[in-house]
Amino acid sequence: MDIDTGRYLVAGAHVAVAHSMLSLMDRGRVVAEDRRPHGATDPATVLTGLARRLPGLRDAHGAGSAALALGAATGHRSPVTGHRVDPPAKWSHGIPNRAGATCR
Repeated sequence: MDIDTGRYLVAGAHVAVAHSMLSLMDRGRVVAEDRRPHGATDPATVLTGLARRLPGLRDAHGAGSAALALGAATGHRSPVTGHRVDPPAKWSHGIPNRAGATCR
């Protein structure tokens, strides 16, 4: 499938213990990143904050592009074993990523 990268991007969100990062990508190439410390620790506030940041990041770096999808990740891979490691803060367990995170 060939996607018009002049019109469409994908977004990614990573929620870490102390910060979150939002990025825009074009077929695997990172177009823009926005890393910020959490202003709050509850999941709904963190996820809503990510959703609110996306349109501004897209407008600043996407040249009028639409974000086709938003992928989200928490935790990390162990550099020793390569296995997924859950984040030490368990606040996000059982919270759907869409909770409070709606954007256009």
